[in-house]
Amino acid sequence: MTGDATMLQDLPAEARGAGTILLRSSWQTINIGDVAHTPGAITALLGAGAGRIILWPGGLDDREHAMLAGRFPDLEFAYGDIGPDGRPDTPELARAFDEADLFIHGSAAGMGSGPGLRAWQSSGKPYGFFGITFDPLGNFMPFQLPDARRVVGGIAPGHLGDESREILDGAAFVFCRDTISLDYLRGQGVRAEILEPGPDATFAFDIRDEAGADAVLADHDLEPGFLVAVPRLRYTPYAHIRNLPVTATDLTKDAVNEAFTPRDLGVLTETIAWWVRTTGRKVLVAPEMSYAVALIADYWPATLPQDVRAKVAIIDEFWDLPTATATYARAAAVVSIECHSPILATTVGVPGTYLRQPTDTVKGAMYADLGGSNMVNEIDDGAAGVIERLARVVADPGAARGAAEGVHAEALRRLARMGRAAVAASRVS
Repeated sequence: MTGDATMLQDLPAEARGAGTILLRSSWQTINIGDVAHTPGAITALLGAGAGRIILWPGGLDDREHAMLAGRFPDLEFAYGDIGPDGRPDTPELARAFDEADLFIHGSAAGMGSGPGLRAWQSSGKPYGFFGITFDPLGNFMPFQLPDARRVVGGIAPGHLGDESREILDGAAFVFCRDTISLDYLRGQGVRAEILEPGPDATFAFDIRDEAGADAVLADHDLEPGFLVAVPRLRYTPYAHIRNLPVTATDLTKDAVNEAFTPRDLGVLTETIAWWVRTTGRKVLVAPEMSYAVALIADYWPATLPQDVRAKVAIIDEFWDLPTATATYARAAAVVSIECHSPILATTVGVPGTYLRQPTDTVKGAMYADLGGSNMVNEIDDGAAGVIERLARVVADPGAARGAAEGVHAEALRRLARMGRAAVAASRVS
């Protein structure tokens, strides 16, 4: 397993030795994109001169814990939660709260750690947000991105809730991973010390399991230059994944998934068929989330045209993030209905396309923010746009890879700025 520890080290050695940072991240392990947030953020912080980092994970399994410990030998872990009394409920988390100089809320689709932030505020020490989406529309108000931007731009001040405003106003920095979220918070008059764009920390992920990728290619008889296709439902079925009670909202989401899945996966199937028939090369259908393993088995190869099936390979288990990223590095392109696989593709210089569903959050705007406006195709527009993009990849692979590298370089530049702001805030206390 490999990593490049120098990718964001843009500060001189004498700038190191900052205060202790408590990073609240690692929200879940059922999504390899979410897994990538944490090592990406740590890489950016270390590159900016951070000293001691303590990770407070939301959910971390043994596999992901081992990945982080192997990549960052000095990383400390503090497990626990906030109890009914509003305080850390384990000695190790209480100690981390006492010893840390800065609290960072990691990349997420919102304020995922409100109790933690409120508990931290009582200390009077600084805190900030490291690449979040703050979507005022929510995924029950589905819009394509241009329409979402227009609607959000028209929301009058006073819309933001008092509790969220109080937390955001008190932040040392709020970096929004998309400019729709940023424009909303600015329009609501949020007074954080720094309120700027800042991409998802996944862009700084740099761990690859080359041996794992070798095994994937061998197992599926793949040669470099294949296409990766990543499916998704319109709503992630969390209640079913986590064996939670099914609510009325869950039943509505199930109905939406049932209604739109054939259409959405049909767009991906049409793209797969075009690739095979045009290039003669193979396709690897792979999951970004754990539930997609069963989704893939249900739809492929059964829905594929007969002349295409022999060229389509399927990942039939939930693979790990370093193996997935190293496999993406061997691909010609990645087409994904999930948002994070195209980011992971850029980290290895591979063209990625995000087939965005209108029920997803506005986070997909981050691609255009970074100069990759052609990386997003709205899935309701059908397969024509993504096929046109893939045709350009086939015609000029060098230019396509150069564009992916350009998006990645811009993301790293901004992440370096985010890291410097965080390290500076950790010195204040």
